[in-house]
Amino acid sequence: MLRTVSIFAALLAFVRADSCELSGGNYYCSEVNQIQFSGVGFAGSYNRVTDMNPTSGTCQSTPFSFEGPLAPFDEGLSVHFRGPIELLQFGVYTPSGSPAKRDLGDHHVHRRDPQLVTEYRDYTDFVTVDQFGNLLTGEAAAVATAAQDPSAVTTVNTEATLELATSVLNYNFNHQAESSATGPSVITTQAPPQATASVSANGAWQKAAFYDANSVSSSGLTFLNNLGGQGSGVFDYAFGNSLSYCAADGVNAASSPQTLNKVVVPSNKEFIIFTDQQCSSATCGYWREGIPAYRGFEGNQKIFVFEFTMPSESTVPAGSFNYDMPAIWLLNAQIPRTLQYGLADCSCWASGCGEFDLFEVLTAGEQRMLATMHDKQNGNGAGCSSYFTRPTSGTMKAAVVMDNGVVTLVRLDDSVAFGESISNDQIQQWFAATKGQSAAVQV
Repeated sequence: MLRTVSIFAALLAFVRADSCELSGGNYYCSEVNQIQFSGVGFAGSYNRVTDMNPTSGTCQSTPFSFEGPLAPFDEGLSVHFRGPIELLQFGVYTPSGSPAKRDLGDHHVHRRDPQLVTEYRDYTDFVTVDQFGNLLTGEAAAVATAAQDPSAVTTVNTEATLELATSVLNYNFNHQAESSATGPSVITTQAPPQATASVSANGAWQKAAFYDANSVSSSGLTFLNNLGGQGSGVFDYAFGNSLSYCAADGVNAASSPQTLNKVVVPSNKEFIIFTDQQCSSATCGYWREGIPAYRGFEGNQKIFVFEFTMPSESTVPAGSFNYDMPAIWLLNAQIPRTLQYGLADCSCWASGCGEFDLFEVLTAGEQRMLATMHDKQNGNGAGCSSYFTRPTSGTMKAAVVMDNGVVTLVRLDDSVAFGESISNDQIQQWFAATKGQSAAVQV
């Protein structure tokens, strides 16, 4: 994830009193076990990288159009992990009889821009705000935004008497400190909707890729990182390190594919999971020359499952870059195949090819994880100030169900097993078990 993003939101309570806390420049409202983003996918375009010139240090691109449910997140996605984290299990499931995987293109890195957020918390609260953080209700009555001190902790109460509290949500992503001067257009809504507790796939979802740390085994996937030039991949002074094979320790590079050991990866170290299918020009478009180029996980219906722990950092000195800020996120796989960290023109990130932060800790030592969608839908995507509790002791099992235009992040019971297939009934049970402590975002 890279970059500083400001997400503007105001909180309006309809039924009960609630509170949000401003801490480290980020707002945290209710603890939840499920967050659902609905209405994901639109018609748009982004710039696909078509050439990278290490001599001149410049990149060329061409516009690429997309549309449909989940777009552009129906394209190939890479799965990214930042320490301190220990990944115990990971899997990808796709519907039975899925159509052939669609062709890919090029992708870019994390960024955050001012975003409009319409958030439904526990299916009773909703808000609509403009790009300046002003609450709009009825005839678009504006409420002035609250000043914020990133170092302060402020509690904002929303009373059942319809008292309004306006706040600016700053999502600090320590990658490229680059802000946007313009915000998205206003999202308007009617009454708060109920979350969609159904899936559209016919039949069971079959395992397409899996990793198990206890047996140090994997299938259908490849572990990479950004240490090119150290055994695999490339390095040059124009673009820096490319993708490389990840060593079994999760920290170093390797000369060939390796399966991750059962290890705790420390702060500011990242590894990435792609499929085990190597790229062709027909499936991936352009990628940086000399890298291990693999396809991402494609399709508008896919499930990612995880078991992980994010222990408090104990090996890296306090104050180090990205200290004690673990995260799990998705990128359009074109991004790391060109340049995840570096010049904006050398990745499709800035033009909106897609990033989805699933479980992200935004400040050092924070115990709460936020979820944010970054593309150009409605301007700059959507976010949610409800949070998952970080698993510092013990493990957390979770699933991310991407089903056409609905993306549901759900914390699972420890007893859930990741078998060869997942039925729709099982998914319904996951949703039902966590609906009482949930949040919904209409994109």
